[in-house]
Amino acid sequence: MARNDNLIRLCGGVVVCAAALVVSVLEVFLVPLRLWYSYVPVAAMLAVAGNIAFPIAMRYVTRGRLVVMLPGLIWFVIAIIGTSPTMEGDLLIPAIWPGIAMLLAGAVTVTVVGYVVMSEGRVHSSYL
Repeated sequence: MARNDNLIRLCGGVVVCAAALVVSVLEVFLVPLRLWYSYVPVAAMLAVAGNIAFPIAMRYVTRGRLVVMLPGLIWFVIAIIGTSPTMEGDLLIPAIWPGIAMLLAGAVTVTVVGYVVMSEGRVHSSYL
């Protein structure tokens, strides 16, 4: 019975990581989205929503503390790849305000949610 439980946790973690990868790639391609002549910060909103939901889902599915940071790590890798220029000089995340907003909002969200989810249930001596 315990072996099946570990297999289910592993498969659940893989599914959450795959979903984080898909959403991260989608965010990169939504950065230059325009509605008429104005940029729409859909990528930043999606970065915040995904970087809140995926660590919580990973904690729920795997019941582990360290694996909570895997979706955030996947997001960071995709963001670094998106900001790296190709040999022709093309960028997936250009230096426009929606791209900077997505990077800033996503990084802050990963950091805060990772800290909160990993430290839940602990009592800090500084709060006593």
